[in-house]
Amino acid sequence: NIQQERSDYDSAIISFTRAAKAAQLSGQKNIEAIAYNNIGQLMEGIKDYKEAIRYTSMALELDREKKNSLEYAVYLLNMGNHYKSLKNADSSMKYYNLAEKIYSTAHDSVALIQLMYNRAFVYANTGKMFKALADLILVLDFSRRYNSTEGQIYACNALSELMLSNGNPEKALDYANEGIARAYSSNNYQQLPVLYNEKSAALKAQGNYQAAFM
Repeated sequence: NIQQERSDYDSAIISFTRAAKAAQLSGQKNIEAIAYNNIGQLMEGIKDYKEAIRYTSMALELDREKKNSLEYAVYLLNMGNHYKSLKNADSSMKYYNLAEKIYSTAHDSVALIQLMYNRAFVYANTGKMFKALADLILVLDFSRRYNSTEGQIYACNALSELMLSNGNPEKALDYANEGIARAYSSNNYQQLPVLYNEKSAALKAQGNYQAAFM
């Protein structure tokens, strides 16, 4: 895990592979599944999405007896993300929806925020803008309710982008301003350039070129 955090992917893959083999020899299927899921996440990080799917599928197969567990839902969510990266909307939606059932039953709101955020972009990329906006509005609502500043920032950024592409620069500007305010209040400056870019685009769309330039 330390190697993974340092982006030392090759070493991390070797370590997780050894962990999986050790777990297999000792009959610890849950540990073996965790190791394979981590390898899948590493493969996602290096954009080898087909290998990511292969390893995460192995994790799902090993944990198939715990189909209603939160750990299993994580693997389903990761599979949805892999297929999202491959731009396979149908398969992505299949796994997102399976994960959503578990998260909803377990009332895991933080995981639901992550799931709906990712699913919204699949909706948007397939032209289902109403569903995309509905998911992102729920993400923003959940993030406000559970005081997730980061969730609010990302949701505002995505909503601003989609509102603008949907021909609503006024709403795009409102969401960009909200995201900027949340970023400053939490000292989370990483997303500010993107948010200011969205704000500039919304102002330009309204014909306010001087403000957009600023």
